[in-house]
Amino acid sequence: MRIRYDKTLYSKEALLKAAYHFTDKAYVYLGVEGGCFFVDFTAKDGTPFEKEKLGNAFKNELLAQMIHQTVSKETTVLRELLVARALSSTMVDEGASSDVAESPMTEDALDELDAIAKDWFDEK
Repeated sequence: MRIRYDKTLYSKEALLKAAYHFTDKAYVYLGVEGGCFFVDFTAKDGTPFEKEKLGNAFKNELLAQMIHQTVSKETTVLRELLVARALSSTMVDEGASSDVAESPMTEDALDELDAIAKDWFDEK
C-alpha cells in the first residue's frame, strides 16, 4: 500500500516521526517522487492489515506530528527561557557567606563531589 504526501504541506521530520510509530504494525518505506513524499506499507510476516484503517491512522499521526512540530517552533523561546531560569536558580552565589559555605568539607564530601563532577568521558 502506498500513500503520497505533498512536500510543501508536510515536513520530512514529521513524516519520519509518524512512520516510526507504525514500525510495529508493518514494514515502512519512505521515498520521494517529484514533489511528493510517499510511504509504502508492507505486512510483517504475512500478517494482513486493513489498508484503509492503517492509512487513516497514519494520516492522523502525521497531522499530530505536524501540530507538535508547529507548537514546538512557536514555544522554543519560552522553553529556552524556562530552562535558563531553572538552571540559573541552581547556581550558588559565591559572594554570599553562610555557615555551610565557610565550613571545611570532609574527606567523604570531597570524594562524593569528585564522583559527581567527574566527566563521563574520563571513564574510558
